[in-house]
Amino acid sequence: MFGFIKEFVAALKRYEERSAVTNEFDGYGFMKRVYGVESMPRFETVAKLARTDTLTQLYNRVAFDEFIAREMASADRYQAPLSVTVFNIDNFRHMNKIHSYMACDQLIREVGQVVRENIRTADILFRWYSDEFLLILPHTDLEAARSTCEKNRQMIEAHNFGEIGAITCSFGVLQYRHGDTIDSIIKELESALERAKAGGKNRVEAVAR
Repeated sequence: MFGFIKEFVAALKRYEERSAVTNEFDGYGFMKRVYGVESMPRFETVAKLARTDTLTQLYNRVAFDEFIAREMASADRYQAPLSVTVFNIDNFRHMNKIHSYMACDQLIREVGQVVRENIRTADILFRWYSDEFLLILPHTDLEAARSTCEKNRQMIEAHNFGEIGAITCSFGVLQYRHGDTIDSIIKELESALERAKAGGKNRVEAVAR
């Protein structure tokens, strides 16, 4: 099964006719083109595994590439606002040193859950890596995105995370503009996150354009 998943992910990355062209990810068409088969009983399960972070059950980095390409194309086509947010846990490295890996894993799960329960159905949350998350906010301008970040910052700060207790998160946010690439978006978001940390942590830093 795991060999099949690895092969599937590699093929998925090479697949060019995904949601940037069509509004939906055509799973059946993908399998037919890549593998030359008419049906694949395990496809639904494998497709979900390939795009799901095993710890948090959120979407993963593979899924982010798919969704952001689709939303960027939609924003360009309809001239609609689109914002993207990155956030992570303040002082997580220190927590890793004094708490068990199980407690830190549970913390990451709970942070994802808190945010997932406080965003719109249209918003798309991803675990990027370690304690870092990405959030796509379709049809959302920078001011509304900043407000969403601030609301989630406050929700996280007020939440009791069990063994670890109270924590905070820092956020970086930007509004997409025509001509941005996935790499440029990530680079600007990471810079904004660094400024939020340097500014005292537990804050929201927007990319000024």
